Amino acid sequence: MNGEFVLHEAAAALMRHAVQAISKDIDSRLREHGLTLVQRRALTLLSERQALTAGDLSLALDADAGATTRLLDRLIAKGMCHRYRGNDDRRQVYLEITEAGRSALAVTQAAVSAVLVEWFSSVGGSELEVVRRVLSAILAARK
Repeated sequence: MNGEFVLHEAAAALMRHAVQAISKDIDSRLREHGLTLVQRRALTLLSERQALTAGDLSLALDADAGATTRLLDRLIAKGMCHRYRGNDDRRQVYLEITEAGRSALAVTQAAVSAVLVEWFSSVGGSELEVVRRVLSAILAARK
């Protein structure tokens, strides 16, 4: 059992390190376009979902309310999203991506793709498929 634990710890550490390193490289590339990785994730969520609140976004990003408010203030200042009040309940405030936000997503997709190609170009397609299957199986088993 101890050997299994060490193996599990090593695998988890490698996954965590890889995600952190890839995220750092993507963030660096996105900053050339005036965005951070977290800002791009927020814009992606806003583009995929209707009627998101700051609370919804906070949960989806796994961020606290203060960090989410600062993030939204920056995106709003850049004109990439805006807040609006609900029709049914004027107390409810929703978020919506703007055309500038959609444009930023489109432009930065090439930057994200380039980083991923750089990261995975040393691994063959069949090896990468094995990694994908293994990670998918791990995630599926936890649901």
